[in-house]
Amino acid sequence: MKWLQLLIKFCISITLLLWLISSVNISQIFSILLKIEPSQLVFVIILAVIAWAVAIYKWNILLSHFRYLDLAVQTFVGSFYSLVLPGQIAGELVKTYRLGKGRVDAEQVAVSVVVDKITGLLGLLLVMSAGLFASVAYVPEGVSLSILLLTIMLLVSLTCVRIPIFARTIERMLDSASRRENWFTPFVSRVGLFYQAWANYLRQPLRLVWATFMGGVFQLLCVWINANFALILGINLAFADLCWIFGLVSIAVLLPISIGGFGVREGVFVGLLSHQGVTVEKSIALSLCVFGVSFISALIGCFLECIHIVNKERDGSARCNRK
Repeated sequence: MKWLQLLIKFCISITLLLWLISSVNISQIFSILLKIEPSQLVFVIILAVIAWAVAIYKWNILLSHFRYLDLAVQTFVGSFYSLVLPGQIAGELVKTYRLGKGRVDAEQVAVSVVVDKITGLLGLLLVMSAGLFASVAYVPEGVSLSILLLTIMLLVSLTCVRIPIFARTIERMLDSASRRENWFTPFVSRVGLFYQAWANYLRQPLRLVWATFMGGVFQLLCVWINANFALILGINLAFADLCWIFGLVSIAVLLPISIGGFGVREGVFVGLLSHQGVTVEKSIALSLCVFGVSFISALIGCFLECIHIVNKERDGSARCNRK
């Protein structure tokens, strides 16, 4: 079944890409990309490194008893799996498993990943809202309402464990399942620890506000990267417009309907930028540049994962030799 889902998402990505490529001048896209100077790329990479450092620090706010370096390694490894596996949630699951494996506080690790994602999205929505407020360009209908609804959904998701009706319903369901099936009892206790870890975060609102703020800083750095690429490619857009455009692209890529966001990212960029008078070729070129930054992060994660695999095999061989 998993392979079928993977195949379907792969087909969606390829179909979207082929549909876009069939309507553009590929040679023109390459000529646009070849105009990028190495010095311009260096500046963008510096911005990307700062953005990655902020993202890791943001996670460290929620998981302060872990070393920053350990979180950095898992962040890049997660980026790698988010690229090669369908949906960005794959990378989050890998981060959770790797960091929490064998630990007594594994539930807190899992909650930190979820809360980190929610606060990151809230930071993104703040940046989008500011961009929409300052924008004087054409904005598709329903964008503002969608941002409001998504913000409400995220806030409810973040605080749901403190909502009495929700908490009681979950407790009753777990208690009922535990009574009927003995094998379910250990799972109930783990869920209880997960629930407690989540509630502990809600008792520290300033911590959550700071994490959300840093999420906004990270998103602003990402928009800055987009703005630099847009300027290099000759796309004249205000920074405020890029805030909400980049936000919509980021949200669309989160949908688990493609591999690494291929096709979806390009399609949303083309659709949104066409309303701003940007050609399809330049829109796709910008999308490829943005993907390039993500690819560098995934490449670092791939390198770190290879080191992990080699060390694991070496340790296994050493144990066999001792026996």
